[in-house]
Amino acid sequence: MQQPSPEQVPGRVTSGWHHDMLPLPEAREVAPGIWKFTLPIPFPLRTVNMYALVGDDGWTLVDAGMGTPDARAAFAAGLHKAGLSIDTLRTIVLSHDHPDHIGLSGELHER
Repeated sequence: MQQPSPEQVPGRVTSGWHHDMLPLPEAREVAPGIWKFTLPIPFPLRTVNMYALVGDDGWTLVDAGMGTPDARAAFAAGLHKAGLSIDTLRTIVLSHDHPDHIGLSGELHER
C-alpha cells in the first residue's frame, strides 16, 4: 500500500511555517542604511530576501531574487520606498548560486 504524500493528509503542514504566518513582499529599513526587500518566489517557501547596503557613493545589492514579473514588481516598489535608483547601484554580491538568489542579477548588471 502506498503512503499518502504530506499534501494529501488533511490538516498536515509540510513546513514549520503556516502560509498565513509567512511574510508578504515588503521593503523595510532594518538598520540605518540597510534595506531588506522580501520578494515573492514560486516555491512553497513563498519569499526570498535581498538586501541593499547604502553608502555615500551608491549602494550594494546582496542577492538578486528571482527573475519573475512578480519579483521585478516587488523589487521596483521596494526601491521606490527606499528612495534608491538602479543608476546608483555599484555592486551586486551573490551569496550562492540558486535561482531565487541570482535571478535578477544579469539584467541588473546590464543596466
